[in-house]
Amino acid sequence: MSSASHDLTTSTSRAVSPTAEAPVSTGAAPAGPERGKTTIAPGVIAAIARQAASEVDGVEGVEATGLGGLLATLRSTSSGGASADVAARRAAIDLRLSIRWPLPVHQVTMAVREHVRRRVGELTGHVVTDVDIVVADLPGETRRSRPRVI
Repeated sequence: MSSASHDLTTSTSRAVSPTAEAPVSTGAAPAGPERGKTTIAPGVIAAIARQAASEVDGVEGVEATGLGGLLATLRSTSSGGASADVAARRAAIDLRLSIRWPLPVHQVTMAVREHVRRRVGELTGHVVTDVDIVVADLPGETRRSRPRVI
């Protein structure tokens, strides 16, 4: 996965609610000094990306598998099937997905990328530069969804 090396500098000139539109610059000086810095851990961004990916129709699972998955879950930048590299309010995300058969893989992965970018941006303020996806499985109907024959 590529990591972003661009520097993004932001300043806050007024309090903004999480759902408010971006502030419009009026050219006026900020009302008061910034009172602190918020740092969002890569594992939190990975968890948001994992949840966002699972919300897309056709995604059966976002999960770590095998030894690589076990090691990834031990890293602080990972959240079971999702990992994030974060620098200067920019994030690059890796996802490992199972996509329901016979849905078009390309369409589902495009929808996942769009949804993950939007949700991570809405919830963290980070710009998502990359969403790399490994399609690890194409599960068909499960035994539970098939009618039972007795």
